[in-house]
Amino acid sequence: LARAQERRLVLQRSTFDVSEVLEGVIQRYGTQREFHLFGETPTAMIEGDRSYVVRVLDNIIGNAVKYSDQHIDVHIAEEHKYVRVAVSDHGVGIAEADLPHIFEEFWRSERALFSKSGSGVGLFIVKQIMEAHNGSIRVESQAGKGTTVTLRFPRASVAFTASNTPLSEPLKTAM
Repeated sequence: LARAQERRLVLQRSTFDVSEVLEGVIQRYGTQREFHLFGETPTAMIEGDRSYVVRVLDNIIGNAVKYSDQHIDVHIAEEHKYVRVAVSDHGVGIAEADLPHIFEEFWRSERALFSKSGSGVGLFIVKQIMEAHNGSIRVESQAGKGTTVTLRFPRASVAFTASNTPLSEPLKTAM
């Protein structure tokens, strides 16, 4: 929290498939809700701090589970320079008047104060993590109808090349 407050998150960057991380988070919540996963890309490679990305996805999925008793839709797709992850629930939603405040530190809706536990720092931290990754977060919601959180992670700038060498043979290098 202190690093997020001071905007000094230090990322341990690596390249990984965010869809694998997403599937792991969904498995942790799979006994509590039904998930519908829509993958529009075979891999979704990003460059970022895996532990922070897990934290972001855990917070967003956890909120969807907390504020909805129905199934949760998760979409993952590649855009020109980004990988987009959208999590949609069909729960209580967020009042229009509350939307401008949801990323404020320690802010919680009055409806949430009386019905669910939480500290009001989750979305504040998520936003700081997304900004540290040069990504973004957008929230669309209607009270009584549900919420969609859209995360955009910059795609990794890696290139994979195919090899004609069968995988069963070791690669040989010229000396």
